[in-house]
Amino acid sequence: MIKFLIKDSSIYGFAEFIFRGLNYFTLPLFALYFNVEEFGLLSLSLVGIQFCAVLFNLGGITAGVGRYFWQENSKLLISTGLYTSISVGVGAGLILLLMEHYLSIEMFRAFTGLIILNGFFSAIYSYALQVFRLQFTPWKFALHSLWLNLLTVILRLYAVYTLQKGVEGYLMASLAAFLVALPFLLFSIRKELGLFFNWPLARSILHFSYPLLFISMAHWLCAAIDRMMLFEMSTLLELGYYSVGFKLMTVIQMAIIAFNQAWHPHATRSFDEQREQFPLLFKKIMTLWSFFLVFSGGALALFSTEILLIAFPSNYLPSQECCVILSVAMIFWGMAQMSSLPISMHKKNHLHLIAAWLVASLNFGLNYWLIPLYGATGAAFATTLSYLFLTLLYHLLCERIESIPLEWPKLLFCFFFLTLFTATALILQRFPWEISHFFIKIALFTSFIVGSGFLLNRNVLPQSSATC
Repeated sequence: MIKFLIKDSSIYGFAEFIFRGLNYFTLPLFALYFNVEEFGLLSLSLVGIQFCAVLFNLGGITAGVGRYFWQENSKLLISTGLYTSISVGVGAGLILLLMEHYLSIEMFRAFTGLIILNGFFSAIYSYALQVFRLQFTPWKFALHSLWLNLLTVILRLYAVYTLQKGVEGYLMASLAAFLVALPFLLFSIRKELGLFFNWPLARSILHFSYPLLFISMAHWLCAAIDRMMLFEMSTLLELGYYSVGFKLMTVIQMAIIAFNQAWHPHATRSFDEQREQFPLLFKKIMTLWSFFLVFSGGALALFSTEILLIAFPSNYLPSQECCVILSVAMIFWGMAQMSSLPISMHKKNHLHLIAAWLVASLNFGLNYWLIPLYGATGAAFATTLSYLFLTLLYHLLCERIESIPLEWPKLLFCFFFLTLFTATALILQRFPWEISHFFIKIALFTSFIVGSGFLLNRNVLPQSSATC
C-alpha cells in the first residue's frame, strides 16, 4: 500500500504543484502590479471565497460521499451527492446575496457577488474532481486540475495587466475559468452521473457532513481570523505583509493537500478492510510525513529572506519574519491533518468539532493580544501557536480512541531541527544580508538531511508486524 500511496501522492502532488506552483511563480508578477495594501485587499477577498466554498459544501458533503463510497452504489451516491451540493449551494448563495448589505465591508461592496459565485463554482468543481480520487484515477484528477489552473492564471494575468481591472478583474478571471472548465469536468465523469436522487442516501450524506460544517467553519475562522483582525486592528500595510508570507506558504499547503488526497482513500480502505494493520500503517506514514514536513517547511523558513530578495520588490522584504513563523505554522497544520485521521475513521466527528472551536477561540484570543503589540508578526505567532495546540490536542484525543505507538525519537529529532531552523532564520534577519548567512543555512540544512537519512534507514519501514 505504501508504494501506491507514494505513487498517488506524487501524482496528486503534481496536480497541486501545477495549481499552487502557477500561483506561486506568478505571485511576483502580481506583486509588481499590486502594492502591499492592494495585496492585502486581494487576500481578504480570497478569504471570502474560501468561506463561501466551505458553506456551500456544507462543510463535508464531499467527505460524506467518500465515507460511503465503498458501501453504496457509486453512480447513485455520486449523483445524489452532486445534486445535494448544488441545492445547498444555490440556497445558501441566495441567502448571502439577500444579506449582502449586512455582511459586506464597504470596500468589497462592488464585487460581493463575484466572491459568492466563485465560492459556489469552487465547491461544485471540487466535488466533481474528487470522483477521480475516489476511483483511484489520479492522472485524470491531475489533468483536469492542470486545465483549470492554466486557464485561471492566463485569464488573471490578462484581466490585471491588459484590462487593468485590478482586484475585481482578478476575481472575474477566476469565475470565468470555472465557467469554462466545469463542463469538461462533468463530461468526464458522465458515467458516474445520472438523473438519480435518493433522499434517504442524501440524508445519510447530510447527517455525516453537517457536523463537519461547524468544524470546517472553525478551521476557516482559525485560518482567516488573523487577516480579518489585522484589517480591523492594524493597517492594510501590515495585512499585506502577512498576506505575502501566507501566500508563500502555499507550497507547503500544496504538499499537505496532495498527501491528504492520496492518503485518505488508502487509509479508509485499510481501516475498513485490514483493520488490524491500520495502526502499523499509521505509525509508518506519520514518521515519514513528519520528516517531509520539516524538510519542506524548514527550507522555506531558512531561505525566506533569499526568496523575497530574488522574487519580490524591496518593499515586500519586511514580510520575511512572517514567512519564517508561518512556515512553522504550516508544518503543525500538516501534522494536525495526519493526527486527526483516527477520529474520522471511528466517526467521532464531535471531537473534531470540539477541537476546531477550541483552536478558533484560542486563535482569536492570541490575535487580539498580539496584533496590537506586534502587527503582522504577532498574527503569525498566533497562528503558529494555535496549530501547535491543535496538533497536540488531536494526539491526546486519538489516544483516548485508539492508542497508536509513535516513533518518538525520530519525531523529537524533527522538532529539534525545526526549532534550530526557526531560531537561525529569525536571528540572521536582524542583520544586513550577507553571503555568509546563506552558507550557514546550507550547512544547517545539510546536517538535517544527513541525520534524516541515517534515522530513516534504521527500519523506519520495518517488515515485521507490530501490535498496538
